[in-house]
Amino acid sequence: MDRSEDELGETSRGRGGGRPAAPEAVWARVRKDYVAGLSAADCRRRHGVGLTALYERARAEGWRRADRPWAPAVDLDPDDEGAALDMAIDGDLDQVDHPLMIEVADQQMKRAVLRGDANAALRWRRIRLALVADLAEIDRNFEALEREMQPVRARLRQSPQTVETVETVETVDDVTRALDRLMAASR
Repeated sequence: MDRSEDELGETSRGRGGGRPAAPEAVWARVRKDYVAGLSAADCRRRHGVGLTALYERARAEGWRRADRPWAPAVDLDPDDEGAALDMAIDGDLDQVDHPLMIEVADQQMKRAVLRGDANAALRWRRIRLALVADLAEIDRNFEALEREMQPVRARLRQSPQTVETVETVETVDDVTRALDRLMAASR
């Protein structure tokens, strides 16, 4: 391929039409990101270069990802909302509730939109919608349980009775049987 120098001293590859080639300063940043492990598609979006041109440069100039140091596969970008949340909970996923996950999914969706990555934005949107639906179902179940408990609480307030035995409740069936016995005793 031909290389020519423009009026700013930047070297670019000659092309047969289309938009002008990116300057060498841009390609240096592309190389750095690509060799560091950023996907070719993400490099293309970040720096505005063509995917084919990126692959051709990488092959021709020997950009080898194998030369980069080892890093864990789940290493998150420090600006990533998920990284901040992961540090806050110290890896204990039981501490993460639905509103937090919804917020992370929402931020990730916005980040993908700003990067111009429509597929990732749509994936994060689907995740966010699924989390919102899960939270709504949890709320509905909690409200139904609260409605079921109102008559029991009202009866207990009206006629305090001595509890003769203490039961160990370990399953949902145990709770149901205990509530049935309590309601029968309060009649």
